[in-house]
Amino acid sequence: PGSPDVKFRSFPVFFPTGSNSRVEIVDSKYEDIQNIEVKPVPTFRQSKEKGDLVPEFNRNEKVYGQNNYFPSAAASVNQTGALRNKYFGYVNIYPVLYNPLTNSIKKYSYIKVRVSFGGAPVYTNRSLSREERSFLRNTALNSDEASNWSTLESNLQKDTPGQNSVLATGDFFKIEIKESGMYKIDKNFLNGTGINTANIDPRTIKIYGNGGAELPYNNGIPAPTDLVENKIYISGEDDGQFNDNDYIIFYGRSPNEWTYDSLNRTYLHNVNHFSKINYYWITYGGSNGQRMAVTNSPNLQGINPLPKFKDRFFDEPEVNNLGSTGYLWVSQSININEGYSFNKELTGYVDGSDVNFRFRFGNGSSNIETWRLEDLNSNFIINQLVYSLSGYAHINLVYIGADPYSLFGVKYPLSPGKRSISFKASLPSQNGNSANVRGYYDYYEVLYDRYFSADNNVLRFNSPDTMGTMEYQISNFNVSNASDLKIFDVTEQANVGIINPASLTNGVLRFQSNNITGSPKEF
Repeated sequence: PGSPDVKFRSFPVFFPTGSNSRVEIVDSKYEDIQNIEVKPVPTFRQSKEKGDLVPEFNRNEKVYGQNNYFPSAAASVNQTGALRNKYFGYVNIYPVLYNPLTNSIKKYSYIKVRVSFGGAPVYTNRSLSREERSFLRNTALNSDEASNWSTLESNLQKDTPGQNSVLATGDFFKIEIKESGMYKIDKNFLNGTGINTANIDPRTIKIYGNGGAELPYNNGIPAPTDLVENKIYISGEDDGQFNDNDYIIFYGRSPNEWTYDSLNRTYLHNVNHFSKINYYWITYGGSNGQRMAVTNSPNLQGINPLPKFKDRFFDEPEVNNLGSTGYLWVSQSININEGYSFNKELTGYVDGSDVNFRFRFGNGSSNIETWRLEDLNSNFIINQLVYSLSGYAHINLVYIGADPYSLFGVKYPLSPGKRSISFKASLPSQNGNSANVRGYYDYYEVLYDRYFSADNNVLRFNSPDTMGTMEYQISNFNVSNASDLKIFDVTEQANVGIINPASLTNGVLRFQSNNITGSPKEF
C-alpha cells in the first residue's frame, strides 16, 4: 500500500536453483503518455457507520518523490521458495511504468523477455508418485521441462527406514477414551474383552497410545511414527498372576485438550477436528511393561499452601461447516430475537474472584449485527458490534471484549452467593438488528479461581507458572488411609508418575512439588 497502483501479470515458473535467476527484455514496443496521475495502492478500513470497507489512498512519499519510473523495469523475477520438491517463483510483467514527478507513463504494447537461470538444475533422486506428477503438471510455464528437477534440500532428505510396528506381533485390544482422566481396569473388564486373565503374567501387560491430538501441520515438528508405550500402574502384579482384586490404572487423554501458552501465561483449548474419540491399546506377553515411577513428596517446613488454582472448561460445537470447506466448524445458527445460553456450575468457586469468559462468535449475514452479551449471575453486560460479511467470507468471527481480535476474553466477578455462570448471547431486535441477521458461535472457554477441595474424592489441577517448591493442601477426601489415595503427575501423558503424599489428616491431603518457570505441572 502507498506505492503507485500499476498493474502487472505474474507467470509461474520452476527454477533450477534457489536464487540468482534474472530476466531481460530482448524486444519491446511502447509509447510515452504525459499528464497521467496514478493513485497509490489503497489501504482499507471499516466504516463505523455501515461497516463497509472504505479505501484510503495514502501515498508513500519516498516513492512518489523520486524522478524515476516505478517499477524500474518492465519485467522482474521473484523466486518465492519451493513448491513440493521444486524451486518456484514468478516472472512479473509490467505493461505500464509510471514516473510520479513528471506524471508520465510508458505504456507497453509488446514485450519479449528471456529468463536466465542461476545455474544448472538439480535432478531428483527419487521417483515422483502419480499424484505428485498430476499436481505439478501445468503448474508453471515450464512444467514439462522441469518434471525431473528437484531442490538440494529435497534430495538430502532421507525416507524414514521401514520398521516393524509394535502391532506386528501379539494380541492388541482397543480401549476407547473420550474424556481425560485416570482409568481403572479390573479383572472383569479384561475377561469381558476376551483376555483370559488366568493365562497372563500381569507384569507383561502394556498399554500404548499417542495422546489423541492432531498430527502437526508442520512436517518439521517431530511426531511418533508408531504407537508409544505409556507408563501404567498395576496393583498386585508382583506374584505374576492377575488375581480377583488386582487392577490396572492408566492415564487416558481426550482428543480435545488444553495447551499451555507460556508467553501469555494461560491455557488455550485445542480440538481434534478429525476424531471425537481417542484410542489406547492393551496387550500382554513378552517383556515386562513400563510402570509409573513412585516418588515421595518433598516435606519442607515453612511453605505456605497455595490457596487456589485456575480451573477451566470449554465447549466447541462442531455442527456447521459454512461453505463446506476447511476445518472451521461452528454452532447452529440463531436469528433475530434468538440466543445461546450457557449454564455451568463453577465447583469450588472463590467468592468475589473474576471469571475469565472467552467467547468467539460471528456474523453469517450481509447485515451488521449488534449482539447482547450478558451473564445473568453477575453485573456483566455489553453490546458488541459485528460487521457484515465481505468478499468471499462465509462468517465474520470476533472475540468478546473491547478488542474483538484478542482471544483472552473478559473478566468479571459473580454476584454474591452465585456459584455458576448463566451466560446469554443473543441478537435482540431492540439493538437495531434486522430480520435477516444470522449468528453463530465457535467456542467458549471459562477459567476461574477454585479452592483446593476434592469432588467425589477426585481433583484435577495445575501448578502455577513459577519457580520453587509448591505446597498443596486438598480437603474433602473421604478416606482413612493415605495408601487409599494416589497423586498422579500427568504432565507428560506417556510418562505419568505417582507421588506419595506427605500426610493425610482429617480428610486433608498434603504434598509438595518442585516447579520450573514456563512449565506448570498437571496433577
